[in-house]
Amino acid sequence: MRGAHTYLGIFNLQQGKLGEAEKEFAAEIANDPNYQTAVAELGVVRYRQQRWAEAADQFSKSHTRTPAFLLMLCDSYFHLGNIKDANLTAEIAAAYLQDDQEATESLIDLLNRNGQAALAQRMAGISGR
Repeated sequence: MRGAHTYLGIFNLQQGKLGEAEKEFAAEIANDPNYQTAVAELGVVRYRQQRWAEAADQFSKSHTRTPAFLLMLCDSYFHLGNIKDANLTAEIAAAYLQDDQEATESLIDLLNRNGQAALAQRMAGISGR
């Protein structure tokens, strides 16, 4: 059944069991390498492990449009010193955040923490913050 390992992985991730979550996502990806949810969730594992390059790779492969994942992708790029891709990802994330004020504030804070005040200010203007 497609997705079973992914849901078990998400459960383990919520419990803070990164190793178990990783095993479940890997099993799902072995069954279906294109299952975007499993790929993105493996990105979350890598992000929490502070394995920035691997996290960015997984999120990118997943073609995610999920705001929380896009924020982690953006942050991963900042950790890697890849400002251009971080800013581009921030722009993409902003498009998907439209009515999510809390996520928009998180994006603005992330940009400010990483020296991108002009982009953060523009995002704040778009969101009406």
